[in-house]
Amino acid sequence: MNQSRPGSDGGGEETSFQDHHHRENERIWQQERLHREEAYYQFINELSDEDYRLMRDHNLLGTPGEITSEELQQRLDGVKEQLASQPDLRTGTSPRGTVGSFS
Repeated sequence: MNQSRPGSDGGGEETSFQDHHHRENERIWQQERLHREEAYYQFINELSDEDYRLMRDHNLLGTPGEITSEELQQRLDGVKEQLASQPDLRTGTSPRGTVGSFS
């Protein structure tokens, strides 16, 4: 006669289910990260040399897999807008091409 106590066997099955669920979540997370990394490198490879230098020099590249290509594009657009709204201090001109007054 096999009489088991309530919960004596079910706990192991529940733990096994949780382990499987955890492993599945980990696998999904790794796949998503790999997808983000691939998109990151594709975005970087498609940048012009000027845009790449701009992002690199302003420390906007982030970490592969932790930033999306959409976020990278937003950062690039943001720094371009910022630079377009500032006068060019090297040549003394504003974005409209007028000469600034330097004494």
